[in-house]
Amino acid sequence: MPKFYLKLYIGILIALIGIVIIATINREYAFSWKKITILGMIASFNKGISGGGYGPVVVGGQLVSGVNEKNV
Repeated sequence: MPKFYLKLYIGILIALIGIVIIATINREYAFSWKKITILGMIASFNKGISGGGYGPVVVGGQLVSGVNEKNV
C-alpha cells in the first residue's frame, strides 16, 4: 500500500475518532459487548494495515462503548 494512502487512512480515522469523542462527551452509555467486538475488529484491522495506531482507536472506542473514563 502506498505511504500516501496509509497516512490518509490513519489521518481520517483519527479525525473521525476525535469528532465522535467530542460529539459524545457529555453522554452516558451502557456497556455493550457488541460495540467492544466491533471496536476490536476495527483496531485489529488498523494494526494489521499500519503496524501501529492501536491506542487512539481503542481509547476512543471504549469511551463510546460505555467504559468508564478512568478505566480506559
